[in-house]
Amino acid sequence: ASITSRSDARQIIFPLLYYPLSVPVLISSTETLTLWLETHQWDDTCRGWMIILTAFDVIYVTLAFLLGGEASDH
Repeated sequence: ASITSRSDARQIIFPLLYYPLSVPVLISSTETLTLWLETHQWDDTCRGWMIILTAFDVIYVTLAFLLGGEASDH
């Protein structure tokens, strides 16, 4: 019963953690690409979306280094 409850909790918690982290990346990447393809200029709006995308990239790489060893041990 303990193993079943853990797996059920993981199935519920994963989407709750994954979607808030992935949605800003998807929005910023599509907005940056759309603005750049329409105008072919690197303006302040494109720069702002790219800063958001870079910030999330730094967060993901940092988490990968910090938690990568623990994930591979289990």
